[in-house]
Amino acid sequence: MGRIQRQPAQVQLDFINLCCKYWNKEGSISIEDAKLDIMDSYEPLLKYKIIKEGGDNVVIDFLDEQLSAIEDKRKQASDAGKLSAAARKRRTKLNKPSTTVERPLNEQPTESNREEKSRVEENREETKGRVFFQDEKLNDAFSKWLKMCKEKNKDYPPSAIEALQMKLNTDKKPLEMVSQSLERGWVTLRPVEDNSNTFTKPKQLFPGDKGYKQAF
Repeated sequence: MGRIQRQPAQVQLDFINLCCKYWNKEGSISIEDAKLDIMDSYEPLLKYKIIKEGGDNVVIDFLDEQLSAIEDKRKQASDAGKLSAAARKRRTKLNKPSTTVERPLNEQPTESNREEKSRVEENREETKGRVFFQDEKLNDAFSKWLKMCKEKNKDYPPSAIEALQMKLNTDKKPLEMVSQSLERGWVTLRPVEDNSNTFTKPKQLFPGDKGYKQAF
């Protein structure tokens, strides 16, 4: 309201100095300190409500409004920074490539892809050192075959492994079936091939052998 302009020059000067200190202290100046700083100017400033007292401190309304506005802006900037940092963290986590499963070119890191990678890792831990069959030879061959399948990027989930166990338990030649897939690098288990119909060259007979018959 221009009340400060109607005060003597010394009071105006003391008020300016008080305002500078008030600003630097972010609105925290005790009444005692203010009286020591501006001495005789304190009472006129208080009398004409250019400054006020609030508890043990001096209050300068227009500076408090500006300090409050600045604090609001600081808080908004801080909140925006936290949200931005959280968003960057989420994007980094979603786009982080797996160290165990290579993502095909241009494939986006969808939720299903992440679940599949997690399932593969869990499957590897579940099958590690697991006993699949009581027969040691069959168990060893089956474990080696599963390892070979993994190296060829064919990971069987637990449900599929159980189905393969049932298949081998009902087969007459389970060890031969697994060994056949191991030897030929197959990632599937196929029935053992029957070579009974394969042509075998007749054994040559000589004079004196049973079944030998002279042609003349």
